[in-house]
Amino acid sequence: MESTDILAAVREEAALPRPEPGAGASAVRLQGLNSTSARALYGQEMIIRYFPFRIGRMENYPNPLSTSPDLLLEDRPPFHISRLHLALERRGDHLVLRDLDSSSGSIVDGRLLGERRGGVNEIALAEGRHEILLGGTASPFQFALQAVTAEEVFGIAEEVPFGEGTVPVAALYGRLHQQTRMVFDRFFADRAQGLELAYTLVNSLLAHPEAIDPLYHFSALPEMYDDVIVTHSLNVVIYTLKLAATLPSPLPAADRKRLALAALFHDIGMYDIPREIVNKREEVTAAEFEVIKRHPVQGRTWLAESGVDDFLTAVVLTHHERVDGQGYPRGIKDLTEYAEVVALVDYFEAITHERPQRGPITPHEGMRRIIDLKKAVFSPPLLKQFIAGFSLYPAYSIVRLNSGETGQVVRTNRNAPLRPTVRIFFDRNGTALPAGGTIDLAKNGTLYITRDISDRIFVDQYFKL
Repeated sequence: MESTDILAAVREEAALPRPEPGAGASAVRLQGLNSTSARALYGQEMIIRYFPFRIGRMENYPNPLSTSPDLLLEDRPPFHISRLHLALERRGDHLVLRDLDSSSGSIVDGRLLGERRGGVNEIALAEGRHEILLGGTASPFQFALQAVTAEEVFGIAEEVPFGEGTVPVAALYGRLHQQTRMVFDRFFADRAQGLELAYTLVNSLLAHPEAIDPLYHFSALPEMYDDVIVTHSLNVVIYTLKLAATLPSPLPAADRKRLALAALFHDIGMYDIPREIVNKREEVTAAEFEVIKRHPVQGRTWLAESGVDDFLTAVVLTHHERVDGQGYPRGIKDLTEYAEVVALVDYFEAITHERPQRGPITPHEGMRRIIDLKKAVFSPPLLKQFIAGFSLYPAYSIVRLNSGETGQVVRTNRNAPLRPTVRIFFDRNGTALPAGGTIDLAKNGTLYITRDISDRIFVDQYFKL
């Protein structure tokens, strides 16, 4: 099967005329009103700035990326979501919801949308909040839609550079998340087909290295998604490629591909762990941790049976080993450089993201923990490259400047790890400032960070700034 470029597919769908700034509402904030809808949005609200935006069901195709809607929903009786169900369109200064010949229609603010069900074909949306129920009255897909101006979403909906244009990073990450889920689903149904889908995902990322940093900043959000293994695996691929780009000697193209593939499959053995342990809300017991510790061996076994090379199976087997011999499953000290890369980003991603049984720690605290481990866990040369790539003040850290202003790190600078780009939220007197103003400290010689104050702010508020 010919590989599909995921980023190109998203770009093609997004390459539509954009509204002029200030011409009424220029974006839409989409929010799930129940757990099912929230999961469909990858656990958070979505800012839509490209139209038309299409919503429809997941198709069970080997690779549906070039034909999928922008928001994919699961189709389950008694409700029914059509493959292309609904479109949000912009016409001049007006927003319109249009039914795409769906069989079950939608309910919009109590009105039936869908001619096949006896409703109207489209509904013009006035300013304000609207509620949408897709797939009939029995459907759990209930969303709130709010039209907003460009000023209200500045800095929220980041975009990925692509040639001379851009694509929404949320849309790209969403497609990659769906593809990762499909990789694992297919792998257990047909190993060869699962690996083929995995190569499609990896090749798309390698073909567009300019997308890695924006994807990292998007994936650094700490919220837990509906599938911890899928989300963690995708994030580790992104983090791995970000770290690999900082290594002193550029990796050969073949090794970058193998390393990314190993990062994608590093936790495949977790599918052998009972779901009640993986999703447990309470602290894991010592006995349950012994069960978890078997996942590297199981992952290596499944991949070896699939005929992949020893490079991949070795990384999967050793990603929880440590240079002091205190890791598992074998307690070895000699790790390959590539295994250590995956091990390091796996650890950092895990501690800075929510899990069922615990909350995340702040990115700056995560970096401090890694540095404090020093030679005990990871080798000093790799730690140096990790700090250069991810900064002492990683994305989303809350910092205070020598000017007295307080802000949030929104972008790191690889060549100046102590001087990231900061969005200022409070002046020196603690007065809230309009969102949007950013300072690239690498280009400003008079301002610098005096301290990280992330730990002073509750995590559930701190990431909402």
